[in-house]
This record gives sequence, structure tokens and C-alpha cells, in this order.
Amino acid sequence: MIRILMLVFALVAFSIPVAHAERLLVDGLTEEQVAKLQLDAAKMKAAPAKGNVTDRMAEYAEIGQKYGVALAATAKELGVAADELLDTTVGKVALVLIVWKVMGDDLLGVVVGIPYMVLGFFAWFYMFRRMCVIKTVTKEPIEGRWLRKKIVTYHDTSNESTWSTRWVMLLAMVTCVFVPSFIMIFG
Repeated sequence: MIRILMLVFALVAFSIPVAHAERLLVDGLTEEQVAKLQLDAAKMKAAPAKGNVTDRMAEYAEIGQKYGVALAATAKELGVAADELLDTTVGKVALVLIVWKVMGDDLLGVVVGIPYMVLGFFAWFYMFRRMCVIKTVTKEPIEGRWLRKKIVTYHDTSNESTWSTRWVMLLAMVTCVFVPSFIMIFG
């Protein structure tokens, strides 16, 4: 089991740098085409990053303003005030749709990411405790009682394989619980 976990984590660890490599393959291209590709790559690196937080906030504000105007126009067409429209079922559904359109992806990330982190941590804690802390659990009968005495034997902390298992389990927690949940939440 440990070897399989180590193999999986090694594959993940070595595949991440490959995914972010900045190597430009130019096999079969002329020198002119290579120079043009390198120039385009340099321009793309020098260009400001798209999707800044301020750009997104301005976009959200603009979308919110447009939907607010649409909601006010709908209320005016129905002959009711905007506050009264929000008290109706149609107004509440419209408001939910507006909020979902503006912030749906962010809300979904938080709603899925936080439970994933909590449940993943508890699952990891249970597995860590069973694999790295407790060696065996036995129950011995006690004379004159129907309950059994629970005897827990703990791992020796000086054992090298125990420490290796603990490091692998820590790496497993980071790569399988915290990194995916932070990506889901902060996306």
C-alpha cells in the first residue's frame, strides 16, 4: 500500500513541472517561423495578465447594475414597486438568478470546497491514526464481566518505516485534501 501511494505521489510531483514547462518545440520549422514564434511568446509574457481582480469587480458591478435596471424595469411593467416585487415569488426567483449569474461559480466553489476539506481532513486523520499511530487493537475478556478490556498497542517512534509512513501520509494530506480544496474555494 505504501509503495502504491509513493508511486502515485511521485507521478503527481513529477507531472506538475512538466505541465508548467515553458519549452518551445520548433521541430520542422524554418528559422523565420521560429523567430516569429519566439517574438509572439515574448509579447504574450510581457502582456498584462487578463482577469485582474479589479477587472472582475468592475465586471460584477456592471452586471449587477444591468440586472438591477432590468429588475426595476420588470417591476415598473408589472405596476409594482421594486420592493414589492422582491416580496413576491417571481421577484425572489429573479433575485436568486441574478445572484447566481454574478457569483455562481464562486459560491459553488465555497459550498463544495469547505465540506471537501473538512471531510477529507477527518478521513486523513482516521487513516493516519490507523497507519502511523496505533499498531494493534485487541480485546481480552475480563473474568466475571461481559465487557472486554480494550488493549491498544502503539508504534515504536524510533522505527524508520513508521517515520517514512508518516511523511508519506503528510504528503498525501497536502496533495489530496488541502491543495484541491483551496483550488475549489479560491479557484
